[in-house]
Amino acid sequence: MGTAELSCTSLEALTRDEKFRVIAVVTQPDKPKGRDLKLTPSPVKILAEKMKLPVLQPLKARDEKFIGELRKLKPDLIIVVAYGQILPQTILDLPQFGCLNVHTSLLPKYRGAAPIQWAIADGETETGVTIMKMDASLDTGPILSIRRTPVLPTDDSQILHDRLAQFGAELLVEAIPNYIARKISPQPQPTEGSSYAAKIKKEDGRIDWNMSAEKIWNRLRAFTPWPGAFTFLKTEPKPQMLKILKAEVVERSGNAGEILSADKTGIVVGCGQKALRILELQREGGRRMNVQEFLTGYRLETSKRLEFFYKNQNLPPMKCFNHNQVDAIASCVFCGIALCPSCITKSSTGRVVCSTTCTAGASSIETSLAILGQKTVIGYKLVGFFTLATGLVFAVLAVYDIIHAFSTGRWNLAFLTSASTIVFIIFGVAVLRLSRKKLN
Repeated sequence: MGTAELSCTSLEALTRDEKFRVIAVVTQPDKPKGRDLKLTPSPVKILAEKMKLPVLQPLKARDEKFIGELRKLKPDLIIVVAYGQILPQTILDLPQFGCLNVHTSLLPKYRGAAPIQWAIADGETETGVTIMKMDASLDTGPILSIRRTPVLPTDDSQILHDRLAQFGAELLVEAIPNYIARKISPQPQPTEGSSYAAKIKKEDGRIDWNMSAEKIWNRLRAFTPWPGAFTFLKTEPKPQMLKILKAEVVERSGNAGEILSADKTGIVVGCGQKALRILELQREGGRRMNVQEFLTGYRLETSKRLEFFYKNQNLPPMKCFNHNQVDAIASCVFCGIALCPSCITKSSTGRVVCSTTCTAGASSIETSLAILGQKTVIGYKLVGFFTLATGLVFAVLAVYDIIHAFSTGRWNLAFLTSASTIVFIIFGVAVLRLSRKKLN
């Protein structure tokens, strides 16, 4: 069972070895890709069809019809490599010897979807692959075997991916016969040192120049080839996105994001600690260039700044609401006030917010919309009561802000919390009335 490119190396290794007989391949359904949204098969399906292996593509692994097809196949063992769905206990219990998983980290570190990228981003000097027997939780099953490898300075996520894919396939072919013969037994994962590697998003590639140069360099390597590490140069009529493709850490200091020098040896940019020398980059819609080529077509003045703009934002010079200095780089999605880097926090889904109050408001809306999307009566009721409770919290905050405004003059915040109170209460009542209609 696998979907991603990582899975192909293990599938090839299993089919080449005469000790194993692959009776079927399970992969995710074809997905629309490209501008014309053409249905495209997964790398595993393409490889399986070349090998003339039967392919199953259930929409959900919990589908009873699919589980019935698996039962008919009577597998002795199921191998799972980057499949993309959590398997139900019914499937885990189906084969005689259970389900084994190839995971590209040294468990319990970096459980989850993107262990390779986050190991590099966090500056790990060592990683590896783990063969484990799967249980119902995410990457928590007992361990059969581990193989370690150093994370080299020349590694990016693609290079490390390819090396770990090969190591995983080799380790899998070695481990299966010993596991079946009971020469090795699964050992519980250590209780300490666990961490989670969240799925990579486009936004993760945005460079925050307040970070240290070493951390930015690690993230550049971690997010190559996707989503890439990118920043913005202030130009008219809108900021120009620059994708940083190759860089190195240098012993210089300067303001975060400030261009300290720009010549044929590189563009040196100040960071939170030390500085980063950019060696290769790409303008939005352009081709990959070394620095000398870039500077030939674009004059870059020192003391200019590379910025950390958020998606769909092109802010003119604005004062941070809290510090009253012209260094705002984003605005709160909930109340709209301008914020500098030190004032930015994020909601549960990564949206920019300014305070715990707006975090609560944004998270409430996001949670409510997710539940409403399920279109159940109990879901509507939960959202209704939850929203009314949030409205009452905002009512208390509104009273506090109004009293506080008499001494500070910050009436805009008092107005915001008062308006939020009204909106939440109206929304809560409307959802509860809608739940009654659905019930009737």
